[in-house]
Amino acid sequence: MDTKLRQKSEFQDRLKRIASGGPNTTGQVYCGVSEEITNAAKPATQSSVQRMSFLMLVLSFFMGAGAMLTGRFGAFRYFMGDADGLTKTFGQLGGFIAVNMGDLVIAACLAIIFMYLFKLRGHWRGTALVVGLVSMMLGEVQLIVRAPDMFSVLYSADFVEQVLSEQHAGVQNQPDPIG
Repeated sequence: MDTKLRQKSEFQDRLKRIASGGPNTTGQVYCGVSEEITNAAKPATQSSVQRMSFLMLVLSFFMGAGAMLTGRFGAFRYFMGDADGLTKTFGQLGGFIAVNMGDLVIAACLAIIFMYLFKLRGHWRGTALVVGLVSMMLGEVQLIVRAPDMFSVLYSADFVEQVLSEQHAGVQNQPDPIG
């Protein structure tokens, strides 16, 4: 009840002040759109834009590499190198495509999802995504050689041993570049 009486008395005081032509104690009164912008956000500086752009390029590269790694992992787990069962299911050509191209299909789908989800539609961002895909596709064997324990958890110990033995045999059979 006190609040109601206080509001009434303040309103009456205000009416008296208006009627007497007293000064406006509330500040300026704006009617319509104000030309003055208050608390506006500062425009981005060139260095912050460049930093964000570089960060997005690096992020795009790693998203592409992650998409390829996920595609290889998904294809390995889903198909498990079972070409006989797949040829019975999909036919000769379908089994071949599923085993040999399944990782690329999964990686491409993930890359497209990443492009739309994280707005990586710019020319350089898309290029960085594709470079990440290709880098992981070509460099996964080197990662397996450097970290076989991690990849034996992802894939299987037999697969990692097979890759390591093929890599070791390939290094021994290469000619010496010095001569």
